[in-house]
Amino acid sequence: MTRSIIHESASVKIIFLLLFVFTAVGCQDHHWVDYDKMGPVAIQTKTESSKQEKIILSGKVELDPAEQIDSFKGFTLYVIVRSNGKNPILAAIKAVNVKFPYAFTITKKNVMFGEPDPKANYMVLARLDSDGNPDTKNKNDLSGDHNGDLSMGAENVSIMLARKKQ
Repeated sequence: MTRSIIHESASVKIIFLLLFVFTAVGCQDHHWVDYDKMGPVAIQTKTESSKQEKIILSGKVELDPAEQIDSFKGFTLYVIVRSNGKNPILAAIKAVNVKFPYAFTITKKNVMFGEPDPKANYMVLARLDSDGNPDTKNKNDLSGDHNGDLSMGAENVSIMLARKKQ
């Protein structure tokens, strides 16, 4: 019978050490790396998100003084951007239980369909909806729009909300 040069417990330790070394080197996918320390990928990702933050329109929504109500609790404000004409909605934001005047900013991340055309003229409208459903209309809803065409990047857009005259 031959005798092993390495003691049995030492060989077990060596095997575990080798397993640890080989698995630790190859197993990096579950280790957390801070987003800002990721290198070129982080820079590329931040560039993409900054593109999404390009402002389409910004401004404020106000209430007609005749429409002052104690509480708009449960009401939903929709601010909607369309290109001129009967085109579909380009971008929209939704806010619940807002206080007036309400400042809004619509960016590329709020775009619903397609890509904003920097050369196009836009219209913006707002609706304070009492039931939160944009498809229904009732007498408690308030609405308004900006008077005139707007270009991409327009600021200080003003919208006055009032009840529709029946």
